[in-house]
Amino acid sequence: MASEELSPSQAHALFDILTHHEAYAEIEGLKKSYNVVNFGAPVSPETPSTLSSPLIQILLHGFVFVLPGLRDVNVEFWSRNVQAIITALDDSNLSESYDKGAVGIRRTLSSAVAASIEYAARGCLGGYARRSVDRNRNYDTSKPEDVAAAWDHFLQETIYGDLLDKLFKKAAETDKLSDHESLVQAAHKYGVAMLEPQSIAAAAMIHNLTPYFLIRQTLRIGNAASMINGMLQLLLAKMNMSTVTSWFGGQPSDSGMNLLQQIISRVLNSDITELKKRLKAIDSSADRPTPEQTEALKAYISMSADQQAELRSKSAASHTSLPAIILSSRYPPLPEPATTAQHSNLLVSLSLHLAVRDRQLLISTLCPTSARDNLTPAIRQLVTAYDPIIRAVHTAVDLSAGTTNLESFLTDLIALVQPILSRSGSEGERSTPSVAEFVMLLEKHAPSSHVFIHQALKNSPHDLGAWYKDYTTHAVQQYKVFPSSSMSSLSSSSSAPNAALDGGAGALSPSLRSLFLSIPSSSQRATVLRELDAHASYLSSLASNSQQRMLNLSSFSFASPSPSPPPSRQGQQGPGIFLYKWQQLMDETELTPGPIEETARKSVNGTGGKALSVRNTIELLGPGFKQILQEKCAETQRAASALP
Repeated sequence: MASEELSPSQAHALFDILTHHEAYAEIEGLKKSYNVVNFGAPVSPETPSTLSSPLIQILLHGFVFVLPGLRDVNVEFWSRNVQAIITALDDSNLSESYDKGAVGIRRTLSSAVAASIEYAARGCLGGYARRSVDRNRNYDTSKPEDVAAAWDHFLQETIYGDLLDKLFKKAAETDKLSDHESLVQAAHKYGVAMLEPQSIAAAAMIHNLTPYFLIRQTLRIGNAASMINGMLQLLLAKMNMSTVTSWFGGQPSDSGMNLLQQIISRVLNSDITELKKRLKAIDSSADRPTPEQTEALKAYISMSADQQAELRSKSAASHTSLPAIILSSRYPPLPEPATTAQHSNLLVSLSLHLAVRDRQLLISTLCPTSARDNLTPAIRQLVTAYDPIIRAVHTAVDLSAGTTNLESFLTDLIALVQPILSRSGSEGERSTPSVAEFVMLLEKHAPSSHVFIHQALKNSPHDLGAWYKDYTTHAVQQYKVFPSSSMSSLSSSSSAPNAALDGGAGALSPSLRSLFLSIPSSSQRATVLRELDAHASYLSSLASNSQQRMLNLSSFSFASPSPSPPPSRQGQQGPGIFLYKWQQLMDETELTPGPIEETARKSVNGTGGKALSVRNTIELLGPGFKQILQEKCAETQRAASALP
């Protein structure tokens, strides 16, 4: 009979499954306002008995709430402004990907955040296992195998060694990466290769609307207080008649929109204009929806969240498209579209109407013209909390030049992700920029950030460097595995070639082992073990694929300081298991069935292997894992509150 003890690879697989599921469940749960109310301090005024999002809370208390500046923000910033904005978005009932028949922007962003959270959470909960490293090794940045090895060595020395002190000291002495030791240079290469920016459609318009010239001129003001006041006036002053009369002694008003809100509003309104043009084109086509069908779609959009969820459930249960369910739910029922083309136009019309409504709701929530504005006071409170840091950076760094560098980087980034133009000048087929191009772009602009960091550490008052050094030291301590919590029995028996599996679940291994043994039925434990073995193989495959993609980067990224661009923009996917996990969440998105009766579709694009079902593991161990997180969250909150 097979052992029912968890092996290191099984413990690691269980850790991966539970954090992956919990991370997205908590992000998804924030769509419900009652989860925001039960989120816990400081977002909720009162700490509930059971936190709705303990995993997110652990990361926030461990890394975010203790940030210099942010730790000094007024409690009303969280409990009043941030909570009000999130609750307002929840109550807006923004559309779901299922309704549109395609993965929406909100699903894309939420799955990206969840994939990021699960990695940070595993490091924070399980720790980064300590290993011996060769401190005398010299790393060759032209060799991918050296670059990959340097990253682990870099983390080991940062968490358990004195590399952090060396980094701060050297950064204050020089702004050149080449002056750092080879370990830092190789780790920097690895980090750049892992960063693969994603295209955001509205980025170009935001970039074009940003008044860089006025910002640069304001940042040149020598007096820090006058500069801060000028930036606040530029970005947050409301555009109304009282803005003019206040210059002559009149009382300012909170009505109207400030420049930041004007930019948000103009970008979203531009989207609305384009969406309405597409709706008009559909209404002019031969297979256009009838007026009665269009009215039924608009009625669905105006329904409550519960009413919409009921129709979605009917659609999925009956394997019938959502537009057909919407038409049949009318009284009297409307006939379904006669052709596939008519159904397709009906689905596109529903998607476009939902997109228009979403943008209108975002404008009313983020850019209100009345006293309901929570965004402006939230920004003012942030600026007040960061006042000492802004003054120190203003003294040390040429912020005007930094703004120019930022503008240059965004210009190049937007040019890279925009569609290629054909030789005739018309828009060609949209293609994804290769990893090589992103790597070259980041390496081109990286020196600007090095100069900024060097100037800030060299020229600023001592407090600024000390604040961020203390914070960074605290942050890396979250990943340290202390001897008292190490799982020697697991790590000593590990023979897995993948370093991620060596310690199983690290410091959390005892808790996961106890959780697994709490399953009452031996047959259920056996089922879970089978799922864990399959998932461990899946993770091993992902790690191998990621390592191979890192090696493939050698032809254009590591071979020379100034590599030639690849011949095609249709490059391979970048290294990093994160991209696979992100895609997995995207692939799990349920979409409405098509015109012919079929099961609800999945948004599957395929990215090097498919994770097998782990439903039994989640059902049996998910609730217990959340209870473990509740206890860990309380420990993290106590540790954070003890910080000076």
